[in-house]
Amino acid sequence: MADSKVAKARKRLQSLAVGVTADGLTLAQERIHLGDRAAAEEFAAEGAYVTGEPVLAIGSSSIGFSGSYYPLVVQATLAVPLSGADAQDWANVDNLVAALRAKWLDANGYPSGEVKAKVCDYEAYKADLRGDVTVVSVELFVALENPDA
Repeated sequence: MADSKVAKARKRLQSLAVGVTADGLTLAQERIHLGDRAAAEEFAAEGAYVTGEPVLAIGSSSIGFSGSYYPLVVQATLAVPLSGADAQDWANVDNLVAALRAKWLDANGYPSGEVKAKVCDYEAYKADLRGDVTVVSVELFVALENPDA
């Protein structure tokens, strides 16, 4: 069976995120995941954060009420490990989120026939201190065109 428009949308968000960079932070292909990883890798993931190497997980999607302008929503989590030895103003995280949002919202990044991202909102950041690393997590919500249209 060919991938649904929803599956293609999630994969397109993944491919567009590769190489997005800001202030020395870069989203490398090997650190961008769809869904979840293998159990052992997922279990060890939180202990494997490397300072300055952001990780993006593009997770679940949902289709809301049909009356909504952009009913398809994909949730993604960006985790940015920063040095725990220094105070952080999170400007680099702000800039990485802005660059990622700009890439996802650029209609030119989507081939004809694929649903396009129209809105990308995010929640307040959460910081988690883990020894010598501070992990700043951001939940992003990407609203896309109606895949049924």
